[in-house]
Amino acid sequence: MVEIDSSATLVEPMKNRTAEEMIRAYLHLLSRIKLAGVTTLKHVMDNEVSEALWEVIEKDCKLKLVPPGCHRRNVAEGAIKTFKAHFIAILAGLPQSFPIILWCELLPQAELTLNILRPSHARPTVSAHNYLFGQFDFNKNPLAPIGSEMQCHVKPGDRGTWAEHTEDGWFLGSVMPHYRAFLCYVNSTKARRVYDTV
Repeated sequence: MVEIDSSATLVEPMKNRTAEEMIRAYLHLLSRIKLAGVTTLKHVMDNEVSEALWEVIEKDCKLKLVPPGCHRRNVAEGAIKTFKAHFIAILAGLPQSFPIILWCELLPQAELTLNILRPSHARPTVSAHNYLFGQFDFNKNPLAPIGSEMQCHVKPGDRGTWAEHTEDGWFLGSVMPHYRAFLCYVNSTKARRVYDTV
């Protein structure tokens, strides 16, 4: 989804292309825009919209469809190409050992880094992220290459006396509500965990 004034590209993974899954993804993205204080008046889509999704969209705003076969008229199509190129570059830089099944865990930071780099339409002197969500604080939420192999520090109270002080994992992104915290996928537990030292 693209919010026009900010030029921000927002992404949400979908399990499939069923109407129910598209509605879930749409409502999730719309809620993020509303939390940023943006009121949606018009939604432009291609002709692949189901009747159920059409009804959901028209509860909040007007729906316009681009002419059949004329995808360039839809601003989101250009944003999709840009995001795909950005995400493919991220995937190409992953270590061979990264479990590719975790690709969807990389989306939040991929979206963030893309929107930090894009200027907004309404105010070209600020980034798309800044326009929609406010200034990004690199000190509070440091960034690193997502998918990087990491050693994640285990607190003394969470490990045995003679246990190793770190565990192997992969960096999935910064954790926004926390100060200088990192979301990692840990090999041994096959789960995501938040660490303050990596």
